[in-house]
Amino acid sequence: MRFARSYGVTQGIPELTSQKIWEMSTWMAAEVVGLQVHVGRLEAGYKADIAVFGRTGTNPYDALIDSTATDVRLVLINGVGFYGDTNLQAATARNTYCENLDGCSVDKYLCVQDSPDGINRTNETYVDIHTQLYNILEGIGYPADEQYGRGDELLPLFTCQ
Repeated sequence: MRFARSYGVTQGIPELTSQKIWEMSTWMAAEVVGLQVHVGRLEAGYKADIAVFGRTGTNPYDALIDSTATDVRLVLINGVGFYGDTNLQAATARNTYCENLDGCSVDKYLCVQDSPDGINRTNETYVDIHTQLYNILEGIGYPADEQYGRGDELLPLFTCQ
């Protein structure tokens, strides 16, 4: 969204405001893929993923687009907490198998694991998933002609500045 706003400014597209970019990523996106009767709005009967941001400003849409990972206070997927500040974990976390992370000196929780005893990948932790993605990008475990050597291109969850 930040790139889209920057593009609009540099290309002189005044209609590409922060609010329009937010609309394009929510209800307009739902309409484009034909799911507007299921997602794209915070209304009864709709499925919703909700992100709560702590950054404030005179324009809430600018504040949203200017936010960084440390500004994200909570992420709910279909109403259940998967990520957020640790002080919200007890009230919102999807289960008790969440991991604690250092989000640039802000304590965060992340819930990717269903159960440590799970099967069919439901027992994987964040580190497990990160390692798998890294290995895929590197080509580890693949034939020599499929060694990509691009694992270092996997971005971290946080970039602290």
